[in-house]
Amino acid sequence: IQARNVERIYLKLLGLIRVAIDIKKSAPILEVLDYIESILEPVYEIELLMMIDQTVEEDRIEMANYHENLLNEAYLAGIRTSIIIGFIMLVVVLIVSNSIRNIIKSLNILDKGIRNIGKGDLDYQIQINSNNEFKQLAISFNQMANKLAVVTKLEKEKELLALSRKRLAQIGELS
Repeated sequence: IQARNVERIYLKLLGLIRVAIDIKKSAPILEVLDYIESILEPVYEIELLMMIDQTVEEDRIEMANYHENLLNEAYLAGIRTSIIIGFIMLVVVLIVSNSIRNIIKSLNILDKGIRNIGKGDLDYQIQINSNNEFKQLAISFNQMANKLAVVTKLEKEKELLALSRKRLAQIGELS
């Protein structure tokens, strides 16, 4: 487009020079100037259009660069967000795995206590060193084991007392 416009301008200027030379011979100078102005008017319009085209092209390039910068910033923001989310997920996994490990440890301690009580070791006490529901459960379990030990001891004493009465009665019959 610009090469065509330059060619047109060149041809018009050439025509203008020829006409000006012809007119100058027979017409007053003001008429020649008016004529030259009328011929140059489209040239000025073409120059203006070329300047507008150049400005539009510069604006298009600027907008393309701006758009590219925005895309780069969005990409980097996405990467940063992904890293932050990944880090948060890692922290959450570590916290949850630690909590699960503590729960399993406490459950294993309670299981060991239940097995010992089941075997008849009523003096076994569960020791849990945490400040959560498992510690309260261990305290309740130990109180139950203590009461069971007392009841079992009373039952044994009751049996011994009954056995002693029976022997005394047998001795009393023998005498």
